[in-house]
Amino acid sequence: MHILGEIALNISTALYLIWFVPQIKMTFNRKSTSGLSLLMHSILMLGYIMDLMYGFGRHLPIQYRLVTIIGLTSLLIEHFQFARYGLQNIIEKRLFYGISLAFLILFISVIFNVFVDVHSKLYYNIAGFISMFCWLAFLWPQIIKNFVNKSTQGLSTSFVWITVITSICDIISAYALNWALPSKISAPVGLIKKSILITQCYYYKEDSQVPDLNASYS
Repeated sequence: MHILGEIALNISTALYLIWFVPQIKMTFNRKSTSGLSLLMHSILMLGYIMDLMYGFGRHLPIQYRLVTIIGLTSLLIEHFQFARYGLQNIIEKRLFYGISLAFLILFISVIFNVFVDVHSKLYYNIAGFISMFCWLAFLWPQIIKNFVNKSTQGLSTSFVWITVITSICDIISAYALNWALPSKISAPVGLIKKSILITQCYYYKEDSQVPDLNASYS
């Protein structure tokens, strides 16, 4: 069981390094972020920034910190895509740039609180709990938006499939390696949400949106 858990952990780590690639590529090809939830993107940004403080503040394994850095970099690329392709009016522009400024201030604060002003374990654990909440919540805005629009246009099905597979690996790792109870609960809950999302992708699909899962990311 321990070997199985380690294998699942390595697979999920590798997938977390590339899981944004399909979505970023699809958005670039479409030259549009229509269909994507800015709120989902914002929750993920907050989660990864908190993960940055938690991972470096608590000196977690290098794999954890690497996944966080790669994920944050990918989200930054997606952020520029929202700025380039997704702002349709002055209200959206003000909202987007307000969010951007808030995240910039938060990021600078995190860097200061990790590398300049060192704090207690509890301080960094609070960041970890905020990150965990973000991971539990981030998909709901996209699920709701899909339901309202009756469409998943603009959402890469390959991106969603990767999230499903990582959740399965996380469940295996959590139970095989006997992780703490929050991990044993959050991983199955995450799989339920992702199952809803992948169901929406095929329920609302348009023939031109369905990717070949054997092909490269799209």
